[in-house]
Amino acid sequence: MRSTRRLAFGPALLALCVGVALTARPAAAADAPDWLQAAARLAPLEAEAGADLVVLHDEVQVTVLADNRLVSKRRYAMRVQTEDGISQARVYEVYTTDGGSIRTMRGWQIRDGRSAEIDRRDIADVALADNDVYNEARVRVLSPTGLARGVVFGVEVESVERLAYPQLQWAVQDAWPVRRARRSLVLPAGWTASAVVLNHPPVDASRAGTTLTWDFADLPPLTREVAGPPLTTRAARLGVTFGAESVLTAASMAEWTAVSRWLAELQDPQARPSPALVERARALTAGATTDLEKIRAIAGYVQQVQYISIQTGLGRGGGYKPRLAADVFTKNYGDCKDKANLMRAMLDSVGIQSRLVAIYSGDPDYVQEVWPSPQQFNHCIIAIVVAGDVSAPAIVEHPVTGRLLFFDPTDEYTPVGSLPLYEQGSLALVAMPEGAPLLRMAGVQPAANVVTRQVDAVLAGTGALTATVRVSSTGGFASDERRRYRSLTREQFIEALERSARRQVSRARISEAAVSDFATTQNRFDLRMNLDAPDYAQTLAGRLLLLRAPATLSDTLPALSGSRRVSPIRLLPIERRDQFVVEIRDGLTVDELPAPRQLDTPYGRLSVLWTRDAGIVRREFTLQVPGRTYPASEFAAVQSFLDAVRDAESTPAILSTR
Repeated sequence: MRSTRRLAFGPALLALCVGVALTARPAAAADAPDWLQAAARLAPLEAEAGADLVVLHDEVQVTVLADNRLVSKRRYAMRVQTEDGISQARVYEVYTTDGGSIRTMRGWQIRDGRSAEIDRRDIADVALADNDVYNEARVRVLSPTGLARGVVFGVEVESVERLAYPQLQWAVQDAWPVRRARRSLVLPAGWTASAVVLNHPPVDASRAGTTLTWDFADLPPLTREVAGPPLTTRAARLGVTFGAESVLTAASMAEWTAVSRWLAELQDPQARPSPALVERARALTAGATTDLEKIRAIAGYVQQVQYISIQTGLGRGGGYKPRLAADVFTKNYGDCKDKANLMRAMLDSVGIQSRLVAIYSGDPDYVQEVWPSPQQFNHCIIAIVVAGDVSAPAIVEHPVTGRLLFFDPTDEYTPVGSLPLYEQGSLALVAMPEGAPLLRMAGVQPAANVVTRQVDAVLAGTGALTATVRVSSTGGFASDERRRYRSLTREQFIEALERSARRQVSRARISEAAVSDFATTQNRFDLRMNLDAPDYAQTLAGRLLLLRAPATLSDTLPALSGSRRVSPIRLLPIERRDQFVVEIRDGLTVDELPAPRQLDTPYGRLSVLWTRDAGIVRREFTLQVPGRTYPASEFAAVQSFLDAVRDAESTPAILSTR
């Protein structure tokens, strides 16, 4: 599942996702620059058909100055091809007010060979994140009015930025096809650079003096498909590490251990507690008899600290540096790294060691080991040292500190012991003064995310069914259910359950619903409800009833369609255990039960068994799906497995009314 939580961690991952409403203005006449006119003359390619936009030219040149500033010059052009493309045709340039600025930004439209400069009133300067109280990161947005299909739109931007550390991460593509992309780095004399191309075959840099250039051509569109990995996993990007030849070593982030040390240097001084913080931590844990009970007590407190982001000093690493723990405690608000740092200080106050952890939230496959850089992270959580007698899905053996319990204090719906689904299996980095390697988070196992359902029902000869349904969710599925439940009133929650039931059976009604939330001691969420469905069993030929078990997989298994696939297929880790027990009355007898079904494939295991005993019909259904990503070449096999599971789930028993 993808989180909608607000995140603030590092300036490099500031998302270009700001919407700006602008008023149409008349454009001034001016000739477009030669490079833009040349791009406009490029004929459409067959591979670009159907794309909303086509990026014709995307060029960025960054010059590293001796005073640790970067001067960036950007040229960018796109062709609008659809009505949807008109609303998407805009350019964003991110900068920070702490040592950065946009020097110039100009845009042009070319329509039917004639060019006009875009009015400067179509340029807006806004906060990058509208959910932050204060953020030095801003974005300049050029959103041209009067666009139409076939128009080419281009910009030139020059900006300056302060260098926080000697690395750059360049996005090379988005969802649209890219005709040409170029990235250039101009270094001071005596400097060198190393580069890694991610999500794309290697590209060697050409060198002219102290300028290094990487060229990309004819990048295909990134198709969005059901159960496909997010674009962050698939879009090409370029990571560059640079510096003087004499110092381009582990000290300059050439190794993950150096990144770990750099983060620790920024973060460790911020964990100093105040007397009031220490007193509060000890009061929270006064009744605890074990370290785990202390961790849970402090975690529950920090989860309730209000999420508010104040981002300053971004050009000096401030995006990775939490505010002082004492200040966060006093003001009772902070962002992800502030909350993790507060929890660290409170744990330390009661004798429990912990460290901050850099992670990418929302895409477990985003971080790649080949490029050591803090720019690969967008979120901060905590790792807590625990003893051997503590057991939980989110514990991982660390090569330096031993057993670590990972926890996300920003996610108020996931308790100690679990990680949200969108963080499970991710690569993460523990910040340590001695340095630490990347570590894979636990949790991507079916057994860590289980849903168990028990349906006890009575079926009348008319086809009417009354049932008691008990559902118990654990792991990531429990967090999702808890989030849904707490976001609704009781009436809204029951209405949502009823709507779900009516998608299967008309006139279904939920007469009672009760929830048991075990968020304190384990990540489990239980639901008990009574269901009345007067039209449950379908009549066939006037004397037979088709009895199907209630569907259970519609919200977790993707519905793949078509005959071909472009992107990989990502399946969530699932374990479903379902028991459907029906007492049949009014002279109903069993005419035919479905044959047992067993599947054991690389994509999952399935077992379905129908039995009867006097007036009782029972179906046992078990499904295990590993949380993995499969190549597009296996699309047909994955689709065949999913179809077989759904067929086994929906195959009915046949009852006779006489």
